[in-house]
Amino acid sequence: MYKAIVVFLKSEALVNQLTVSGVWVKESFVPVTPLSAPATKITVSNVPPFISNDAIIKELGRF
Repeated sequence: MYKAIVVFLKSEALVNQLTVSGVWVKESFVPVTPLSAPATKITVSNVPPFISNDAIIKELGRF
């Protein structure tokens, strides 16, 4: 399994700059690649049991 580090940057311009320049770690060049399929992960908690998963998925589909 490959090891990875995820870095969150403030702007897309910074992402582009970092992917072009890469990083040097202990005298080793490490290329940086953006996520190929960026995604947003959310956690929904404290939902009453009478609200179905389908209802939650429908509401989240608006975003």
